[in-house]
Formats: sequence, structure tokens, C-alpha cells
Amino acid sequence: MIVLGFDPGSRSSGWARLDVRGCAPAPVVPTFLEGGEVESDFFAVGALFRATSSDLVAVEWLEGIAYPIRNPGIVAQLLASSAAASRIETLARVAERKTSRVPAVKWRHLLCGRGNADDKLVKLAVERLVYGMPPRSNVHVRDAVGCAVGAAWMVGGDRSAA
Repeated sequence: MIVLGFDPGSRSSGWARLDVRGCAPAPVVPTFLEGGEVESDFFAVGALFRATSSDLVAVEWLEGIAYPIRNPGIVAQLLASSAAASRIETLARVAERKTSRVPAVKWRHLLCGRGNADDKLVKLAVERLVYGMPPRSNVHVRDAVGCAVGAAWMVGGDRSAA
């Protein structure tokens, strides 16, 4: 299964394309194919959909995160990220791709064992779980990879296969 994962941002969105093979009892083997950042607008994301193929589009969703309590100034950025996530989902549906909305706390819990895992822990988990993951990837690409792996596990129905 090819999974295209997105970490939507207010200005740019991280994306990653993974080949996720395997089924229980064989381990899931995510292989990094490509990734980067793209502007969070219709034209840039639409061009990415036209240039890549995928069986599933996984979009990180920021529900259940208490950022506004700790930092009230981040509310505008969260709203912009949610709008970008909605645009990505819309474009995926227009392109007739299967979509999965993956809460950030869910994929972080699946990969790291904690829904509130910090970026250092995510980096360690992604580098250990994904074959061919570039060691110098940025946080948005790593989050897109984490979202894609989490979605693949959720679609597979059982994390224990990993």
C-alpha cells in the first residue's frame, strides 16, 4: 500500500510518500519513497496529487491538543492548519483518493506510546521504524511520515503487526 501523509501547516505542509507492506503476522515495513514541503494552497497540493500515486491519503488532524491553553497566541496558526487540512482532504477526494483523518495524538501514541510525545521522541521512532528515512529530514516531513505510518496501522486494524 502506498500512503501519502500530510502534516498541514499555515504556510506550508510537510508531506511524505511511503510504501507500507506487510500484514499480520508479518511486520509492517514502511519504506520512505519521497517527501518534502509544499505550499498549503490548492494549486501546490493539487500538483502534488497529479505527480504522485497513492492508495491512501493520511491527513494529520489537530484535535484534542491543548496548545491554546499553554500558548493563546497559537490559536490563529491552529485555525490556519485546520483550514489547510480541509483543503488537502477536499483535493484528495476530488482526485478520488481514499482519505484518512488521523488525530496527531493518535499517531503519536501509536508510534511513540504517548499522545503528547515531543519532536525528539517522534524523530527517534520514525528513524527506527521507517527504512530509508533521511536522517536530516525536517519536523514537518517527520510528522507527515508518522501520520502516514499511523494511518496504515489504523487501516490494517492492528498495531501489533508492527
